[in-house]
Amino acid sequence: MHESPPPIPASSSLNNPFRTMARASWIAPLIGLGLNVSLVASGNRSVFSSLLISVIFLGGGLLLGVVALFGMISHGRKGILTPALVGISIPVLLSVLALPNFLHARKLARPHRPPQTLVRSFSGQVLTNGVLRFSMEIPAGFVDWPEGAVSANVVHCYARLLDGSNDLRLVINVQRLNGVIPPNQPLRREEVAQHAPPGTKLDLIQKSWRGYAVDTFVSELSQNGQEVIAYGIQVPLVPAAIQLNVGGPISQRHEIEKLADDLLASLDGNSNWRLTR
Repeated sequence: MHESPPPIPASSSLNNPFRTMARASWIAPLIGLGLNVSLVASGNRSVFSSLLISVIFLGGGLLLGVVALFGMISHGRKGILTPALVGISIPVLLSVLALPNFLHARKLARPHRPPQTLVRSFSGQVLTNGVLRFSMEIPAGFVDWPEGAVSANVVHCYARLLDGSNDLRLVINVQRLNGVIPPNQPLRREEVAQHAPPGTKLDLIQKSWRGYAVDTFVSELSQNGQEVIAYGIQVPLVPAAIQLNVGGPISQRHEIEKLADDLLASLDGNSNWRLTR
């Protein structure tokens, strides 16, 4: 009598989604790492793209591994325990290895108080900017002068007429810069020169802002037939750096430089720098 062969049993892995999830739990993080490496090599890596890949593949692998472990209750350990534990351990191990770098970056990004104390005479008016989070004492005699805000990013402008003059002024203005100033990246002469009017004499120096050495450029130029001098001081504040500009007739050079130093001494705000450059 002819007997037909017994049917071939279905593969247990096809009927066991927990084994599939266990296997996928360690494959997913490897795919995520490969994608991040590819982005770095191509130069297209961004914080958002790296974070998205990490959440999808590393976080997804961790979740799949945890869910797969619950399948051992009804399907046993075989084919589930080892790959699920590997899938869980990969993102956990990567997170532990990345933790010191994350904590270091967080510490560097945290705003820092300047090391030296504030110096104010309290004889003038205190300028407070809640958006840029700084305050500064404007000396007595200076008044708000919006006509001097020749640039859109000038947020404050003050002036004081010189004695016996109807048009010669000492001017103070505050510009908002685009972002923060990275530490240990000094200002370069060519960066300043490309924004200066033709014929400007430039000098780069450093001044002290409450213990920090801050880049300062000194400009001498002819303006409306008058020789003027201006100090541009870039201060590393957060959430955005500012440029403090102080200028006037070159005959008032010493008074202008003293004014710049007094303004810096009275300027209060947090910085993204930690140490004096």
